[in-house]
Amino acid sequence: MTAKRSNKVEGSYTFYPLLYLFLLIFSMVNNMANAQIERIEPPHWWVGFKDSSLQLLVKGPGIGKYDVKIKQSSVNIRKIHQADSPNYLFLDLQIPPDALPGELELEFTREGKPVISYPYQLKARSQNPEDFIGFSAKDVIYLITPDRFANGDPSNDIDLRLKEKSINRRDDYARHGGDIRGMINHLDYMEDMGFTAIWPSPLLINDMPRTSYHGYAITDFYKVDPRFGDLAEYQELSQKAKAKGIKLIMDQVNNHCGLSHWWMEDLPFSDWINYQEGYEKGENITVTNHRRTVNQDIYASDWDKDLLD
Repeated sequence: MTAKRSNKVEGSYTFYPLLYLFLLIFSMVNNMANAQIERIEPPHWWVGFKDSSLQLLVKGPGIGKYDVKIKQSSVNIRKIHQADSPNYLFLDLQIPPDALPGELELEFTREGKPVISYPYQLKARSQNPEDFIGFSAKDVIYLITPDRFANGDPSNDIDLRLKEKSINRRDDYARHGGDIRGMINHLDYMEDMGFTAIWPSPLLINDMPRTSYHGYAITDFYKVDPRFGDLAEYQELSQKAKAKGIKLIMDQVNNHCGLSHWWMEDLPFSDWINYQEGYEKGENITVTNHRRTVNQDIYASDWDKDLLD
């Protein structure tokens, strides 16, 4: 009987540490699975700017409950902002003038324990910022709606990953298939016409069901719409235009976005966007008529100015 009790006790001492280890590993794996960074915007940045400040938007389930630090870097986190939604953090970074390009390790901790390590890239600028020349009143600017200009690559006309899955040149509101390659192919034409700068409407992703060919219903502010091409083609357009003495103006409108933008399902703050609830309910609301003459009219009424704002 004594030997039997001894065996049973020995088995218990063997079993409980294994059970504890299993539960510990399961808890760690579960925490790692739940703690995910869905995105950080901007997705990378550069060193060498005169303005040393950078704010990062961090999106992930429950990420607002985490603390963050940067390991072994001269870059500092000046402040961490929590949002109304628990799924966001905003990080104010300070990048010193002597910071070198490379990878920052953002360490997200909870209750003092590291949970997520996220590599964030700081890149070197491709050219001396003093060499950049902006556009001015001296330039002859060609405003282009790329979808309507020229279709240089029919293979990218339709992307089945996106909501609008067709082109129709007979429909004024549908996509027609123009792209970055089409602009590259017609740089000689622009040069012959005497243009010194081209201004394409936004080339960023507009993943809307319809009527976003113009580019002003952006749903991702950091990616080229695949129906226009890719970043490499945009860089090619820039380089080949520059070789002809033509400047490239990037259009990116940050004061509005498409209704299908990813953050619309979970806004960081209740006042993140300025809109009227009645619009979604079908009620009569005051909307702009896009007549902006009051913007320059020193005699405009306060009512007109308020409507424009």
